[in-house]
Amino acid sequence: MLRPIQPGKPSQNGHIESFNGRLRDECLNANWFMSLSDARRKVELWRRDYNEQRPHSSLGHLTPREFAVGLSFALLNVNKADRARSQGNPSGSLPLGLDPAPDPPPDPRIRAKESYEGVIT
Repeated sequence: MLRPIQPGKPSQNGHIESFNGRLRDECLNANWFMSLSDARRKVELWRRDYNEQRPHSSLGHLTPREFAVGLSFALLNVNKADRARSQGNPSGSLPLGLDPAPDPPPDPRIRAKESYEGVIT
């Protein structure tokens, strides 16, 4: 059930209030908008920078794109283990004679796998 925040209580939705403050300080207050199309263009440039280029502390100082790539890699490995279990091996290990695929070398820029598993380095 959706419940709107109570009037005068912005702390009930801190994530949105935090984002609104960033948008206001870094984009709206920092630019002059000459027309509606100019405003749309500048806000879109800020949005792309915010979502694709800017590291976020909540994501382990990764950009959202880097985090998504690392998270999909981590989920792929989790799915591999689930498939091994579903093939009739209750321990989850691979049948005798089959070696797991080697993990790719770690990328120092992407630490999302560790963040996903609850260990932040």
